Amino acid sequence: MWKYFSACVKADEIRGDNILQLGQSILMRCIRSIEARDAIGSKFYTHQNNDTHRAIMYHFDYLTLLLAGAFDTQALVARHAYKINRPSERNTSFRKPEFNKALATNGAEKLYKIITSDPFRNLMILLFELRNTIHSDAMQNFISNIAKPEEAFVRVLSKHRDLLWNAAERYNSAERWGLVQFHDDMRLEPYTYAVALVDESFNFIDEIASATDITGLFPDDYNIPPLIERAPEDDIFNENIRRRLAILG
Repeated sequence: MWKYFSACVKADEIRGDNILQLGQSILMRCIRSIEARDAIGSKFYTHQNNDTHRAIMYHFDYLTLLLAGAFDTQALVARHAYKINRPSERNTSFRKPEFNKALATNGAEKLYKIITSDPFRNLMILLFELRNTIHSDAMQNFISNIAKPEEAFVRVLSKHRDLLWNAAERYNSAERWGLVQFHDDMRLEPYTYAVALVDESFNFIDEIASATDITGLFPDDYNIPPLIERAPEDDIFNENIRRRLAILG
């Protein structure tokens, strides 16, 4: 993301559009998604009751919206980088076959390969299937374990069960995502799911950033200035101090 965002910053100086804001929005949503994940975790490690359940699902809904927004914003950056005019900006999304086809025909082969891969498609199901509950009936029925008061699962609505379970199994495993089958019922442990969702989404956000041809954000034959490719050296834990700490064991 460092080089990707650096290109957004530098390109904005000559483009005069909102490309800098798009890059910042991706980073902001990633930061807030970590905060939402940790807020879920702080409630997960306490005695479960109705208040903790409401707080967990508040942050869970927020988390899915943030990560969905990060991916959709990356699609907008790709739209600018590959100079795509159709489909419309409203239909610019990695989940839209028409937009993905436009990427493939405009030189984005590496990016196209990532966003049409089976792992990415399964991740989109695991993210958007729950994100889309914001438009209809929400998951809210918790099942607590009297023997383990710190443990609680939320019941997954029947219309989402097969899609989520199969996508999780194809991606790695349902267990990794905190999904558990109980006869004709399926339950989800929100914190486990949130951790997996952030980890896997960040991996793909970084892959998409790396695969996007950011030179397309600049005019043809433009002398692109040096771009930042890594985080700046930390003043407190710089390389010399890290070496000293390593010697101390």
